[in-house]
Amino acid sequence: MYNFAIGKVYNFNTKAPSLLGISIKNAKLIGIFNYDTAISHDNIVLKYRQIYPLLPSGTPNSPETCIYYHFKSESGEKIVLADQWIEESTIEVVEHINFKVTFNQASLQDISRVRDALNALGFTNYTITQL
Repeated sequence: MYNFAIGKVYNFNTKAPSLLGISIKNAKLIGIFNYDTAISHDNIVLKYRQIYPLLPSGTPNSPETCIYYHFKSESGEKIVLADQWIEESTIEVVEHINFKVTFNQASLQDISRVRDALNALGFTNYTITQL
């Protein structure tokens, strides 16, 4: 079983892509639950009945023994997943991301000010491109 950590961001595939989607991207783990807690956050009984037939043969049919992970997706949606539903070999911790900031109607002097501010904050791996 993978050792998820609350507050970390993960990418992984699911074992029931037709119901859960093929992959979950940039999902922040916000909780780890037992069955009793999970059923208060989602309709686990219904989801488990729908997903179980899609799991590999030999998977125990016991939702009460699963560990449930509560994620917040990139869009802010909250997702509760049983450990059985996650393809463990695909789990990766997202350590770094790329993002883009666009300044509209800035002056040429602003480029130097922004560069100086980024350097002062300790950022060194960035690109400033004039559009």
